Amino acid sequence: MVELLLGLVVLLWFRTHLGHVGLVQGLIGLAIAALVARSAWKVARWRVDRFVITSARVLTVAGLLNRQVSMLPLRKLTDMSYQRSSLGMLLGYGEFVIESAGEAQGLRRVRFLPRPDELYLQLSALLFQAEGVLSVEEY
Repeated sequence: MVELLLGLVVLLWFRTHLGHVGLVQGLIGLAIAALVARSAWKVARWRVDRFVITSARVLTVAGLLNRQVSMLPLRKLTDMSYQRSSLGMLLGYGEFVIESAGEAQGLRRVRFLPRPDELYLQLSALLFQAEGVLSVEEY
């Protein structure tokens, strides 16, 4: 959204401060339409992307026209952390960094996850349950 708003401000400023040459006005109008279309595409892609946690695996499903599914069995997950930037804390998103047993995989970084605190706790509970460790709530 920030990209869209800044782009619109800049393009509208150019549109009002440049001469009324038909070609320049047309190109700026085209750039505005492209910026809005690009933002709509990103929002549509974001709305269909999914991060799924089951008792056996972690999956990401991404793509609007071409679907891509990445999967990692929980037993192969060796390390996991999540990060939240200041903007992420303000807007409610975070990023997971997942390590597996020395293998390159498609779930290395999962960006822009909503409610990362809740998801991290759920995934940790599943991992500890799989290892036979009591969760914090069971103490």
